Amino acid sequence: MRKQELFLFIGIIVFISVIFFAYVFISLFSSGQPSASPKPSFGPTNSSRPFDSLRRIPPAPSPVSLPSSLPSPVPGEPTKDSLINLMPVQTDFANIEYLSSIDAFAVTIKKNPYRENRARVEAWFEDAGFDPSRLNIYWQTYPEVAIE
Repeated sequence: MRKQELFLFIGIIVFISVIFFAYVFISLFSSGQPSASPKPSFGPTNSSRPFDSLRRIPPAPSPVSLPSSLPSPVPGEPTKDSLINLMPVQTDFANIEYLSSIDAFAVTIKKNPYRENRARVEAWFEDAGFDPSRLNIYWQTYPEVAIE
């Protein structure tokens, strides 16, 4: 019986040693960079560009600033690329961005009334030749906007 306990004890020590050396080996030769991807937050944020955490590319140099209206869609045959080339769009009532990493549009409604401003953005997509219900759109609001 004593011999079996000794073998069990030695086996446990060898097992723990192997685990320890494997850990040391992996930690020495790993890149040192965490590989966890950012988790998107679809709630209200304090950022003026709330979906930047999802982007893997640098943000656009300067957004299109329009005081109260959306830019006119590109004339001719509507293509998704022509719509994407207008991004990001910022108005006094909404921001529209294209997220290439997930092939989606992020729309942030900035002012009340929510439904009226959402309808304005949807009408803009329709004027561009796209059905908003067939596009991948993430709708969100600033904290002070009441969703009726």
